[in-house]
Amino acid sequence: MEIKIVPYSPEAVTRFASALGDYSEDILRSVRCGHSHIWQLEDTHYIVTIEQDSKGKVLVVLCAVGEGLANTAPRILEQANNIGAYGCRFHSTHKGLHRLINLPVQWVENVFLVPVEGCNGK
Repeated sequence: MEIKIVPYSPEAVTRFASALGDYSEDILRSVRCGHSHIWQLEDTHYIVTIEQDSKGKVLVVLCAVGEGLANTAPRILEQANNIGAYGCRFHSTHKGLHRLINLPVQWVENVFLVPVEGCNGK
């Protein structure tokens, strides 16, 4: 399965509008600057980046849209392996993502948002 790199464009951004949520500005800036990339696999589109941590490289899926996650996720993992990554981290607000992609997963982090407006009596 071929991974097509999709250039940044208003049309490409529109495709991700509903899935990006609160992080849309940061993620889209990262794509515009070339730090993250839009990949198309069949009818599924991903925004991906590569990060380095204490274990090595990790391919990070920042966002995915489309009906083909179950079919295309194994190709994403293959690509992670091809670049020498030790793993692939999927960010999602969808609690059942692991069932959609039908791959063994390990829960690695919890992220909490604490609003600061009104804290400390201000």
